[in-house]
Amino acid sequence: MRIRMLRAALLALPFTAFALPAAAQEVRLKIVGDGVIDRPASVITATATFWGENGDPKAMETAREEKYREIVRIVAKAGLPASAVVRGDWPPLMASVAVPVVVPPAPPAPPRSAPLAPPVITTTPRVPLPPAPPRYSPLPPRLGGSVIITFTSPAQLAEVRAGLQQINVGLGSEQSQIDDEPGLRREAKTRALAAARADADAYARSLGYKTIKLVAIDEAGQLLPPSVQRLFENAPFGRAKPAPKPGLVHIEESVIVEFVLTP
Repeated sequence: MRIRMLRAALLALPFTAFALPAAAQEVRLKIVGDGVIDRPASVITATATFWGENGDPKAMETAREEKYREIVRIVAKAGLPASAVVRGDWPPLMASVAVPVVVPPAPPAPPRSAPLAPPVITTTPRVPLPPAPPRYSPLPPRLGGSVIITFTSPAQLAEVRAGLQQINVGLGSEQSQIDDEPGLRREAKTRALAAARADADAYARSLGYKTIKLVAIDEAGQLLPPSVQRLFENAPFGRAKPAPKPGLVHIEESVIVEFVLTP
């Protein structure tokens, strides 16, 4: 009797395993996908500034206009139109202001009273002191100005920077912009989703699972892209994110994707 019962139990085992619910065999994954795009900038802008020697205001104004013309000639030599140069908001004339030192007058001496006599209050007029000489002597106005230059390629930027250095004009850091940035960010998100799906496929192959179902996509789960987070976690404190190459716009998007794997 016992042998029959044991045999019946053994025969029922495969059916019992087959009858387990699918939820007990599925695996849920949350994968962070990164999408990166580097594209040439559509517009590159930089600010050029210059200073000159002190002198007569009229002569300084003439020198300033000549400096502007030199900048336009250098920009035109690089193949850019004159409209690519726009004067900045920096005040062209700057002068130091003399700050005089004011010394307050000495307070009057306290009144003295005779012993055993009613107090007598006397006042003395204040003696004006001569004005103190100014601590800093005023300086004449100083020549200065700035322009904003718009480039279309890194080669133009490098050529203009070299030319401006020869006339003692400094060119600041460039700012790169690109057309249709929202569209490129959507493309970066699509790449991030594809990267997450590739990771899910790798997990499924390693587990021997065949079905992969996408159940959720989260765009707001990351305050910073994972690559930037790893950079700050693994790098020494204070190390900044590597800057993109000149003339390129770097776009990076991250999404959190949830999958369900089943046999």
